[in-house]
Amino acid sequence: MTLLKKLEIFLILLFATISCNNSENKTLINGFYEENEKGISYKLPNDTSIIIKVNNKPIINFNDFESVIFDKDPINNSSIIFIKLDKIASDVLLKASERNINKRLPLIFDNEILIAPVIKSKIYNGLLQITGIDDKTSKKLIENLKQQNIKVEVKKNLFDVFDKYLENAK
Repeated sequence: MTLLKKLEIFLILLFATISCNNSENKTLINGFYEENEKGISYKLPNDTSIIIKVNNKPIINFNDFESVIFDKDPINNSSIIFIKLDKIASDVLLKASERNINKRLPLIFDNEILIAPVIKSKIYNGLLQITGIDDKTSKKLIENLKQQNIKVEVKKNLFDVFDKYLENAK
């Protein structure tokens, strides 16, 4: 085989490898995404054998957050995050939750899935709760949200947070 032929084969293989990798490693905006069988593949953080494919655009991004409160779970010491969406995002979430019953709604942050809960019913009020996030990720998330001028509050008493959100939901 000639040197020119070897170079041609090498370049074809290199191009094919780069093309395949770029399609699956696209950087996405931080936010909540709908599943899509033809979408971009992501592995679940706690079970890498599960692949979730998502749309290339979020249904809700961090700019749709009206406020975010971080607290600590007194039982397992992990973060609890309460998110209040603005009115438009609340309506979007209601419609998305209705059409995605028994499907996942992944939250992507820094191009990785943080959580991917299964939607069991319509989400009416635009209030979300995320649990099980480690401290390192919570700190990165807080910094990111503050940089986007989103109202962020860090609490220490779980019951204060729960009571405040119940008042806001009325």
